[in-house]
Amino acid sequence: MARLGEFRQDLFYRLNVLSIRLPALRERSKDISLLASKFGERTAQAFAMPARPLTQRALEKLESHLWPGNVRELTNVIEQIYVRTEGSSIDARDVDEVLGLDDELTVRGGPPEARDLGTLLGRVERAKIADALARTRNKAEAARDLGMSRSNLYAKMKRHGIQSRDG
Repeated sequence: MARLGEFRQDLFYRLNVLSIRLPALRERSKDISLLASKFGERTAQAFAMPARPLTQRALEKLESHLWPGNVRELTNVIEQIYVRTEGSSIDARDVDEVLGLDDELTVRGGPPEARDLGTLLGRVERAKIADALARTRNKAEAARDLGMSRSNLYAKMKRHGIQSRDG
């Protein structure tokens, strides 16, 4: 952008003191196992849930995904798995259910009920609320992050059956 004149060059050089090249997650598929486990532990703790180990097939599914959203996408997928699925471990079926959301968002695939706008919006809303609660320190901060009042957040959490660590 600086070369195109869309960003001040002097500001670019002031901000660009140290450049670090971090390969995309798709280039580091062996890191996915460790990252997914860590994000799972953090999500379980945030929602006062038991940690759920990943099965080998679930890991294979995660490692074969391209991760266009990088680590942030992986974090979101793990959080959604905890919120949207049940069981003592995370299996390939759980990963498929959450990664299939991309198709549902573009309304290209999935079962007919997944193409229903109300169902789709509810799933997305639940996932976004769970994500905000996991990223922030409390409900007030999560509500601000989501651009809604605390009372609205409380109502939506109740509707979706979401509990958080701060009561």
